[in-house]
Amino acid sequence: MRLRSFKQGPQKVQYYGDITIGTPPQSFRVVFDTGSSDLWVPSVMCAGRESICSLHQQYDSAKSSTHVSNGTHVNISYAGGTVYGEVATDAVTIGNCTVKNQRFLQVDSRPGTAFATAKFDGILGLAYPSMSLLGASPVFDSMIEQGVIRSPVFSVFLRRGAGATGKPYAVDGGEVYFGGIDADHYTGELFYVPVSERGYWQLTAESIKLGNEEFCQSGCEAIVDTGTTAITGPTVDVHRIIRLLGAVPLASRMVLFTYCPLVVQPPPWFGL
Repeated sequence: MRLRSFKQGPQKVQYYGDITIGTPPQSFRVVFDTGSSDLWVPSVMCAGRESICSLHQQYDSAKSSTHVSNGTHVNISYAGGTVYGEVATDAVTIGNCTVKNQRFLQVDSRPGTAFATAKFDGILGLAYPSMSLLGASPVFDSMIEQGVIRSPVFSVFLRRGAGATGKPYAVDGGEVYFGGIDADHYTGELFYVPVSERGYWQLTAESIKLGNEEFCQSGCEAIVDTGTTAITGPTVDVHRIIRLLGAVPLASRMVLFTYCPLVVQPPPWFGL
């Protein structure tokens, strides 16, 4: 599955790809998010209530012969806002893989403006089932259970495209591969790190170094989250890193920047 990317401001790049839901298929652009487990897209009910939803594709259950309503309503909260809607099941297709009776949220309310400027319509979660607020098997787990992929593996390649050439869009923004690993995107041997707790894709970082400075000396837990381009950490350590990089805040104070040619520190080193 090829991804597209869009640079939104100085600090955020969105990576998204195409899926379809229903019979016949209805198309949506979604973020493949390892930081959550559920799938949601806007519904036509949302389009009738909120102008934000009218900017995106909406799922119409009446047009799908494989739609089944659950009747349960659920909230899903993210850092950027909360979505609310009705749980349903339908066929979901990614590339040439189709899973049947996939549980998802047909959203009829998206409070706030966080999603208004998004180039994607919804989110497809790839974390563990224990994170699901719908009580559902995530799409990836459904692929394994229904035998539609060769191996219980997915891999993600994010390309530095959008913004690098002065253009906000990149048609080839990367790739999500279900059922294997694309050897074209790496060299050498793969190094596997054990998942420390099944929920997020969580691992133990043994140490983090920036120049001669060391952080997380006693080890710390980290998650790999494709749904955000930010790297977050303990406030004290982040402030130390900011000082080492000589970064200063922009007027909004939401973003810090530094002039790269003047940075004498080598890139951060993460020991896993």
